[in-house]
Amino acid sequence: MRGEPGAVLVEAAGSAGDLLVVGSGPRGRRLPRLRPSVTRYCLAHARCPVLAVPPNPLEAELAALHNTPWSLSHMPKARKR
Repeated sequence: MRGEPGAVLVEAAGSAGDLLVVGSGPRGRRLPRLRPSVTRYCLAHARCPVLAVPPNPLEAELAALHNTPWSLSHMPKARKR
């Protein structure tokens, strides 16, 4: 589906029997603060229950140790032996 993230998620979870799970963490540097929060949009418009999951505090600590943005996706991958 294409469109604004909040509207697309709300449409995808369109029935009362669905459960919409969204992250509620801080926004990255790449996302301007002027854009509305996807989580808030989903909480306000969804017809089903919405579970807003906060970020893992360990992720912020690891990112701070490695001077990386707030995401484990930027962390180096562990090598398999």
